[in-house]
Amino acid sequence: MSRVRVLFCAYPGLYSDQVLAELLKAESIELTGVVCSSRVLSPRHHPFIGSLRQLWHSGLRYAFYLWLTTSGYRLLRRWWYRCDLAQVLHQRGIPQWVTRDVNDAASQVFVAGCRPDVILMAHFNQLLREPLAGLPRLGCWNLHPSLLPDYRGVDPAFHALLAQRQQTGITLHLAAAQFDTGAILEQQPLTIRWHDSLLSLNVKLFHLGAKMALQRLQALVLSGETAWKARPQAEGGRYDSWPVPAQVRQFRRVRQLWYWKEFTVLARQGLGLFEPVRVANRAADTDRTR
Repeated sequence: MSRVRVLFCAYPGLYSDQVLAELLKAESIELTGVVCSSRVLSPRHHPFIGSLRQLWHSGLRYAFYLWLTTSGYRLLRRWWYRCDLAQVLHQRGIPQWVTRDVNDAASQVFVAGCRPDVILMAHFNQLLREPLAGLPRLGCWNLHPSLLPDYRGVDPAFHALLAQRQQTGITLHLAAAQFDTGAILEQQPLTIRWHDSLLSLNVKLFHLGAKMALQRLQALVLSGETAWKARPQAEGGRYDSWPVPAQVRQFRRVRQLWYWKEFTVLARQGLGLFEPVRVANRAADTDRTR
């Protein structure tokens, strides 16, 4: 029985690694490539300029939270395991592409060469456009950490916690011409606990979403179907942009962006998928010293 060929698109960090780890373990799919976004806010800006604009827009504390769960996490990974994502993928024979614009000509060539049945996006800050979006025969799927149409936009978990919601969830939906508007394939709710921080809630949501997406992909393999029925999103909902400092101050009156202890624990768990590379590197170092 043939496996479903999946191309994974993400902004590298703690949250996207929740999904990537599940994809790498799944026997029913073939991960044919990984596209990593290097965009910060806009493809027009160098990532450093984009980071400064993010700092200006959202304030120091929220900007540091973003850094902690992306660049900070990657630095910790490199320090702890002496490897990066490229090494993990190379060891498994999976090609990687890093781009600020997934729709440019070079990116289209890379994606076409991967011959995906499905493009799966998670924590990905770029919009797929034609002809790229039309390449996979089973479509482009996105994991969005809210129960759409509620909390469209960036960091929906932040806005759900800010509103003191008791429940949120994860949505698997088809990509569309606008962010977070595509037809829904599946949703799963998640109860928000009193002790959840923004970091822990997002980890839970993306881990739940990874399991949900894999169940869909495995069902494709078992059924041999070539399409999935999806329901249009209900009317309503709103699109939330990046938080501003006043919202962050209000948020901190009711919740925490992160706890250092939980970051250490969750990052260590997320780093687990890099353990085989560390073992291989140690073995290679031992061989060289003989």
